[in-house]
Amino acid sequence: SLNSAAASVPVWGGIRGLFVGGSTNSGYHNAIQYITITTPGNGTDFGDLTSISNGGASASNQSRIVHRKGITSGAGWPSNQNTDIDYFASATTGNASDFGDSTVYVARLVAVSNGTRGIFGAGYGATATNQTWTQAGPNVVEYVTIANTGNATDFGDLSAGGNGVGGTNDETRGVFAGGYTGSGLQRLDYITMASAGNSTDFGDVLGSMLYYTNAGNVSNNTLGIFSGGYAETTSYTKLNVIQKITIQTTGNATDFGD
Repeated sequence: SLNSAAASVPVWGGIRGLFVGGSTNSGYHNAIQYITITTPGNGTDFGDLTSISNGGASASNQSRIVHRKGITSGAGWPSNQNTDIDYFASATTGNASDFGDSTVYVARLVAVSNGTRGIFGAGYGATATNQTWTQAGPNVVEYVTIANTGNATDFGDLSAGGNGVGGTNDETRGVFAGGYTGSGLQRLDYITMASAGNSTDFGDVLGSMLYYTNAGNVSNNTLGIFSGGYAETTSYTKLNVIQKITIQTTGNATDFGD
């Protein structure tokens, strides 16, 4: 969903790849970096978010990136998660500006987009700072209109929340995969992005769970691909499996390769 403006490309495509926030050995950061996808080379500094963000999620309409922040400090939860949403123009390097606020306090969430709406769901946390914060997190889905600044609006609910959920989309449908709620989830949920409402069952992922698959999701507007993640949370066995779905055809994920 992190894409820049370019002529004759689909709503999810662009010539720049952008990397927003994250963590290093020295802690969380607010850096935005970019690459030109067609030209191999190292990342280049783009600018900064308004504050640090780790485990956030971003959506795009090709010209504007909207970033829903995750963890915003090194302190323990819930004080290290807030509701901030930032935005910046993808074609022009520079710092991000405030967009509005989310309705929930979560991190390690996921985003999908149809180029008009940026839609955010799942994650670990709670709907308020005075509630019990859990790995299951709220199952809330919310959206923003990318071209207009403002607070997020409720979209509907997923079948479950979850830490480290994966997501992919085509032009009309967004799919949410796996996650961790205290045990692993095999679920695949989907939404029709133009119509607010609760998610519908799509099928199941391969294996017992997909945890932290939000690090490896891609789409070509037909296939959605999920890769890597953890198999479980006892010894945190890492997966090299790549699995695929046909986004417009409900059913279980199938093996793509390793």
